[in-house]
Amino acid sequence: MSSAGGQRRPWGHQLLSWFLGIALLAVLSGTGEAQESASLSVKYRSADTIYLDSGRATGLAVGDRLEVVRDGHGVADIEVVFVAEHSASCRILVEREAVRAGDEVLVAKQAGAGSSDHAGGAAPSDGEVSAAPEPVAASHMTAPSQSVASQRPSTRVSGSASIEMESFTDDSGAGLDFQRTQLRLNLRVRDIGGTPLQMRVRVRGQENRRSRPFSTGAPESESRNRLYEAALLWAPPEGRFKVQAGRIGTSPFVSIGFIDGVVGQVRLTRSFDLGAFYGSQPRTDEITFESLGQKYGGYARFSALPRGTGSAFQLYLAGIREHGKEDVSRDYVAVETHYTPGGRWSVFQRAEVDVNQGWRKDVSDSDTQLSLFSLTVNARISAASRFSISYDRNERYRTEDTRHVPDELFDELARQGLRARLVFGKARGLQVSFNGGVRQRDDDEDDTYSYGLGVLHPDVASWGLMLGGDLLGYSNRYTDGYVLRGRAAKRFRGGHRLTFSLGGRLSQDTHFGDFEDRATYWARLGGWAELPMGFYVYGDYEYNAGDDLEGPRLLGGVGWRF
Repeated sequence: MSSAGGQRRPWGHQLLSWFLGIALLAVLSGTGEAQESASLSVKYRSADTIYLDSGRATGLAVGDRLEVVRDGHGVADIEVVFVAEHSASCRILVEREAVRAGDEVLVAKQAGAGSSDHAGGAAPSDGEVSAAPEPVAASHMTAPSQSVASQRPSTRVSGSASIEMESFTDDSGAGLDFQRTQLRLNLRVRDIGGTPLQMRVRVRGQENRRSRPFSTGAPESESRNRLYEAALLWAPPEGRFKVQAGRIGTSPFVSIGFIDGVVGQVRLTRSFDLGAFYGSQPRTDEITFESLGQKYGGYARFSALPRGTGSAFQLYLAGIREHGKEDVSRDYVAVETHYTPGGRWSVFQRAEVDVNQGWRKDVSDSDTQLSLFSLTVNARISAASRFSISYDRNERYRTEDTRHVPDELFDELARQGLRARLVFGKARGLQVSFNGGVRQRDDDEDDTYSYGLGVLHPDVASWGLMLGGDLLGYSNRYTDGYVLRGRAAKRFRGGHRLTFSLGGRLSQDTHFGDFEDRATYWARLGGWAELPMGFYVYGDYEYNAGDDLEGPRLLGGVGWRF
């Protein structure tokens, strides 16, 4: 949100002091050398879990530390908590950018046999009332020979803090200079005072400054501060009850979203849990606890984890009410399913069905509405090929905020899309990928198409050199175009790396019938260096030339993992 009158909010020094103050509570941990690693990829992600397309067959093990890479630079650090023959699930340690399906994954550090976090092979708990990893890991790992109950664990502090700065200088004469400053803190405290009490804090502070607005109404200066999570969790490893309270950003499943309140869960049987939650809907566009209304409901979770088969099934069913400041804003039923039969393929499904009552029924003339549906199927065809296909459908629903918007101004048209990806090649060798997709809106005769071809070798001649290239094409009602990109990355011992990429975008504006051709090109050089005591630095230099952008972009950051 922009500050009043376009003035910057004086948050920078205060927020940095807060970050460092909390981070200094942490215990320094050593960092090991990163090993030259295999290339894997992300199948899909839930709110708190990353699912991979490879498992034991490619050498993965519980406790392995992995790095998610996009365009030659790391976007997240993750850790394996469950592994099957051809799939694995991971918890998020550090997320610098949002992880996406298809992102490359590299093994940064393999689990040591004497690691204290994985004694006896049991997967560490994330500290959330979470999805698949915890029960799956518990079903497949061997219990420690010594009773955990007889030991009093010590408080463990981990996380990361970083500061990043970016600037773009417009050489075109349009005066579109841009600067961004961003601070992040990701803090986790486990086994507080020797109890199963945990704390999780995730916060971001960001300030954008422009030499002039990009468009009418856009501010020259704005703050985009986010408090994603600030919660306590009571989660005994073998207990029947879990309770989480505070700003909850990692809910049991996606449809709950962010709440300021309490989530409780009780395990009735090995395969069946019941839960409930109550709280307020927070504003996440700035650091505040201002409420947008109440949110509450209940859910059931059913899981089936046959031993020794590598298969898993998990189903969430919930009823949720959102109450605005004056009236009911939304009632809906949510269903979420994860299914992995035998490890060769997997299915992830999510749906939300609105139940219209009272004023919502009056304005919609319908008892129910399928507001959201998504389905993703991932399959391993052979040892050297894999396939994924996904479908999603969204339809806007009425809320208290849009209750009085006239029908002719309220966009209630459904949007749907289909996307597929086919990859040939083994994890450590040459890989070729094909992808394509189509999106459409109910009343739009011009669908949006995209397609692409990618070539990647993650470790050329075992030199730690990654080479790749992509050709992407797209077509919609406004423009047709292509994006061509080549990239290279060199990994060094200790986790250091250099990256380089060249690219260009060619497009033709077709909306107004003038068929104007436009072209923009860029070159980018980047690097990442691991420093002692968990510190790291990174930076990019990019130069853009052409019709859409003209000028250099600089990005640099420093971070600390503790």
